[in-house]
Amino acid sequence: MAHPWQTIQKAANTLIAGDTVYIRAGTYHERVTPQNSGSAGNMITYAAYPGETATIDGSGVTLPDDLAGLFDISNMSYIRVSGLRIINAGPYNNNAGILVINSGYITVENNSTYNTASSGIGAWGSQPSCS
Repeated sequence: MAHPWQTIQKAANTLIAGDTVYIRAGTYHERVTPQNSGSAGNMITYAAYPGETATIDGSGVTLPDDLAGLFDISNMSYIRVSGLRIINAGPYNNNAGILVINSGYITVENNSTYNTASSGIGAWGSQPSCS
């Protein structure tokens, strides 16, 4: 905790199976794209720090195309996203707050989304576990 990473994407580039990143309170203006999958029994978890509100805000972030999410999980497995607030995903008509594409064993739980161009949470060609 004495030397936190400055971006969630730094965590997304670094985490490996079994790792958890706790995201502290604040507003993060970035797109997050996990780079590694977890494995059975060793999920990679992105979670708000207990009792705190971590917001990923797409204001000023232009997503690359029409089928993209602000938190974008593509061709991954065994990832959990928990307790985050995702807002302002756009500008294209089909941009989602959290988007899961061609992935499996994905858990999206206790998140909130607001002001997304399309779905708050979208899943395509995947077998996610959403709650």
